[in-house]
Formats: sequence, structure tokens, C-alpha cells
Amino acid sequence: VQGNSTSYISAEEKDEIEEEKIEKDERAKCKTKQNKIKDQLKQDAIKIHGNLLQQSHDENEMKGDKVNVDWNAMKSYSSISQAENVICNLQLFSNGTDNLENDGEDDTEKRIFVPTFLQRKDLLCSISYGYPVVYALDCEMVRTSLGLELARISLIQLKPTEEDLEGYSVILDSYVKPKHPVLDYLTKYSGITPGILEGVNTTLEEIQTFLLALICKDDILIGHSLENDLNALQLVHEKVIDTAVVFRSSDGRKHSLKHLSSCLLHKKIQQAQCGHDSIEDALSSLLLAVRRAILGDNFMIYDKRNHKQNLMTILTRIRRQQGQHKQPLFFQRNEGPFICLGPNEWVKEHVGGRDQSTANVLQCENINSSSIRAITSYLRQGARSASMLWARVCVDPAADEEYNTKIDSLLSSVFDTSATNTVILIIIQVGYDEAKNLYKQRTAAKDPRSTLGWSQTQ
Repeated sequence: VQGNSTSYISAEEKDEIEEEKIEKDERAKCKTKQNKIKDQLKQDAIKIHGNLLQQSHDENEMKGDKVNVDWNAMKSYSSISQAENVICNLQLFSNGTDNLENDGEDDTEKRIFVPTFLQRKDLLCSISYGYPVVYALDCEMVRTSLGLELARISLIQLKPTEEDLEGYSVILDSYVKPKHPVLDYLTKYSGITPGILEGVNTTLEEIQTFLLALICKDDILIGHSLENDLNALQLVHEKVIDTAVVFRSSDGRKHSLKHLSSCLLHKKIQQAQCGHDSIEDALSSLLLAVRRAILGDNFMIYDKRNHKQNLMTILTRIRRQQGQHKQPLFFQRNEGPFICLGPNEWVKEHVGGRDQSTANVLQCENINSSSIRAITSYLRQGARSASMLWARVCVDPAADEEYNTKIDSLLSSVFDTSATNTVILIIIQVGYDEAKNLYKQRTAAKDPRSTLGWSQTQ
């Protein structure tokens, strides 16, 4: 009773208030339990990182493909030994997945996802580095009644030195026991067989708990099509580098890791008939990412469809797109025009239309053309001096002496006229058109569908 008014609470409202209070208390208890588990994980993380750091200071430090972590020893840590309880209490969300063999009981099987949460700064009390650590990850999966489940995990840590920026060590390489009956071992891709998984008792929860203790929230995780690996691990991590995305082609297509490794690392991987090697794949992803970071955007696979881009078009695009202060040093110090001189057909092929290139084009069919004098004119220092001159000078090989004299005279003029800091590149090609035609013929003849042969004489 308040003043002259009376308020009533119905039985339903009373029940709702009581339920909200109970739910609030449950959330508070859960939060307290989570914090206790996180504190225990942090303590184990400090020990794990301390052990790994001690190994790195060892004279006999394990580098390369030898695994650093003794997985049996890891299971002695309290959080890993109680992994199922840890993961259950740290879950971020559950993703219901159709269970094909539910025996009429549960309609769904839940995948529990957990997020990385430790900060690198939290571990400074026992380890000497506070910067993010770079890891590369690859997983192999088998098909079960739940879908794709984890069967092997390999984790590599980048350990660069002044002598070797691509130094690394294998932190973890472990087979994992799937929770559900295996329907397909996918041996062709995974390399997993029934014999390999026989006797394996490492669980997904143990792997998850170890990764939560090892990988901090601010660390960088590298992989190829990383969403598949994180799905199999049921792990959530924010800072990732996915080489399938980084090296995507201009039309959005993703290249396979095998193709990227072959083209950019000049390394053949996934050659074994018995399936992929997850250490090899993780290392390939790591090297691709490291070299991209060092070499920049030019470290990529160029599309064959865009292969017609020529030097003048590329230089024009760089000059147009970037402000003067952001341009490479060459453009900052050279504001003169681009000059392209040569036969008409060659110019059309190598310069492009007016919208593609700002190059000044001069037609010069052969060394006897009067326009040949433009070469030395544009190389002479002054207001007209070219930033770059690209010329194709054709000669008739039938008149050797006459043309040799003219070539000598032209080259002497080029060297005498150019500034001392000019870079001059001269390439002499004999029988270019014939070689070009033979190359096309050989490409066609070596196609498996071709009925033409290719002789040693050709």
C-alpha cells in the first residue's frame, strides 16, 4: 500500500521476477567459475611459455621440423587434464549441427566454440617478450556422423633471427581422436588411416585448452583457408592472416596452397600419394605470409588474363594513382616523359591506348628511319630529358657490315649523350620472330590433347 493507492503483483509476475533473480544468480556463479578457470589457465600458460622460452635459450634449441612440445607432459597441467570442464565453461557459443546418427534421442549435436582470451602482456611476469607471437596452423580432418572432425593438428611458431628471417620451430604436431564414428578417413587428402588413429586418446578439448594457454588474443595466426581449421578446432581468434585471401586473384578466385607454393616459393608440396602433411602445409602458409610482408604487394601470382599489362601502362598507373610524396624515389626524382620508340605493330602491343599510357610514342620501323635520332635527343640532359626511354631497333641481318657500323654508332651516341647516373640496358635478339613462332608451336605440340609431335631438331 502506497498512499491512497494499492498495487498488486500477480502470481505470474512474481514467478517471472523470481526466475530473473535465479537466472542472474546463475550468471554470476558462471562468471565466477569462468574467472577461476581463466586464472588457472593463465598460470598454466605462464609455465608453458616459460618452458618454450627456456628451450629457445638452450644451446641445443630445437628448431626446424622437430616438435618442441612433449604432449604427454602437457597433459599433466591441471587445466589440460580437466579440459572438458574447462571448455564447457569457457564456451563462447554453441552451433547446432544435424546429427546423422542420433538414435532417436537428440535432434542436434552441439559444437562448442571457445575464444582466445589471454593477452601477451599478462604473461610478461615470466617471459621476456611482450610483442605478439606469429603462429602458422594446419589441420587434417576426417568425415564422421557430425561432419568434418579434427584428426591432426600442426602448429608452427615463427622464430626469425638476423641471419634467417624465416626461422621457425614446430610447437605441436598431434593426432586427435574424433568424438564420433568415422565414415570416411579422406586419406587421399588428410593422410589419416584407421591404423594411425588406433590407440590415439588425445581429445579435441585437450587441444583446445592447450591452444587457449599458448595463443594469446593479440597473437597472429596464419593458415590457408583458415576458417576450415578454426571450425574443426572450434576456436575463435581475431588476428588472422589467411593466405587464400591474401593471394586471391583479381577476379576473386582463391588459389590452392599447392599452386601458391609452386609459383611463389618454387617448392613442390602435397606430392605424396598418401595425403597431405600438415607440418609442410603450415610451413608453406607461414613462408608465403612472411615473404609477402617483406617483399610487399608485388609478391603475388599475376593473372594470365591481365598479363598483357606492359611496362608503360604500369608506370603510368603508379604515376597517376599516388601523390608525389608517396611515389617511389624514381618518380620523385624523374618528372620527365616516358618515351616509346619502335615499329608500329610493336608499339601497339607494348604501349596500349591513350587511356592506358601517357607515353610519348614515336614510330621507327628500322635503324635507317630518321626518327632514330630521337633516342639521343631524349637522353640528352635538359627540359626534354626522358624519365625512361624504351626502344626497339630492328636491323636487317643480311647486311652485316653496314648495320654493324650503324649499331656501333648508335650505341656510342647513347653512351656519350646519357648522364653518368643513367641505367642503360641493351638486349640483342637474333631471329626473334622465328623463336616466337617456334615457342607457340611447341606449346601446342606438348598439349596432351595434341596429335602433333615435337622433335629434337625443333
